[in-house]
Amino acid sequence: MEKEPWWKSLVKYFLHGLAFSVIFLLLALVWAFILAILVVTGLVIGLIIGLILLLFIIGGLNSFLTDFIWSIPIKTGWKSLLGHGFVLFIALIIVHVPAIMMSSIVPKLSYHNSAFHCLCSHRRLRSQKCSYLLGRRKRKRSPGNEKSRFLTSAVRGYKAYC
Repeated sequence: MEKEPWWKSLVKYFLHGLAFSVIFLLLALVWAFILAILVVTGLVIGLIIGLILLLFIIGGLNSFLTDFIWSIPIKTGWKSLLGHGFVLFIALIIVHVPAIMMSSIVPKLSYHNSAFHCLCSHRRLRSQKCSYLLGRRKRKRSPGNEKSRFLTSAVRGYKAYC
């Protein structure tokens, strides 16, 4: 058997990851709805059943994609799917640790960024408030103007994290 070129493997890895992310997003929405019903009806038992269902979803989806993209047959017994889902779940948590650490180091970075850009993209605010807040034009602020206070704090936070 001849070995595949490296770029074909790279394309398969990309396709596998992209397909897993998109399909899992859809299945996670369905799972969240089912989990809510299970927790409401069964409390702790419903939560445990919901988490086991999540492991089956992760293991089953990855097994399906592995067989479909890589043509590697995988056992589809319930123990195999549960174990596969558990191992992949732990691996995904480990991979997500840097993002968790970053959000704990700089907790409001994404909030200030999005708040500043969303508010400054509005036509009235872009021309009046944002130029004032960025120091391009001096303008007196009235004590009761809540929008100015909010925008000022958002811009200060934005500048602090830039």
